[in-house]
Amino acid sequence: MMPVIVAIQNGPSAPINLLGKWLTEAGFEIRTIHAYAEQPLPRNVADLQRYVGDQDLAALIPLGGSIGALDDGQAPWLPIERSLIADAVSHDLP
Repeated sequence: MMPVIVAIQNGPSAPINLLGKWLTEAGFEIRTIHAYAEQPLPRNVADLQRYVGDQDLAALIPLGGSIGALDDGQAPWLPIERSLIADAVSHDLP
């Protein structure tokens, strides 16, 4: 099984594109969570691991977009995303 990198897409015009292609060519599976489309975000690394199942969780990549990192009014999922990123950092998950 290929190790999994989870990308969080924060807007319809900000996909993983070339980075995803390069990482796939390097042997990773990319799974994208479309947060802007109300796809639920895992709340912590344990939930993220459940999201990838039996596969190895290699990294978390929060993608950009037209919103700012603190624009919670426009993007109500951002507090959860920030919490997930903080938990990933505390678990040394790239």
